[in-house]
Amino acid sequence: EEADVFCEEETKNLPSGAEKRELVLFLKGVWLMEVLRRDEQAAQTFQPLRYPGALYRLGLLHEQGRGGLEQDAESTSRCYRQAATSGWINAMYKMGILHLSGMGVEMDPAV
Repeated sequence: EEADVFCEEETKNLPSGAEKRELVLFLKGVWLMEVLRRDEQAAQTFQPLRYPGALYRLGLLHEQGRGGLEQDAESTSRCYRQAATSGWINAMYKMGILHLSGMGVEMDPAV
């Protein structure tokens, strides 16, 4: 799969361990967001986002302004929403928090 090849190439010189696994998840999220950004058809046909954990982690990085990314409420909510739609429970929780605060989404205190 294209994402696996991309991640393997980017991380081939790193020793295995938790940091490498986290980087691979991040890179899969970056790869996926780039594919979805440049290809509208891919965004519509991409099977229920195969890397919800990567999208969730990418959302965290956008939310906290870490990993070379700036804080961005819209990107944060988009990543969390896509991960939540794919069943990632932590992303569902984060979407609830975003709706309570109105960060990147319409504020909805009823959530």
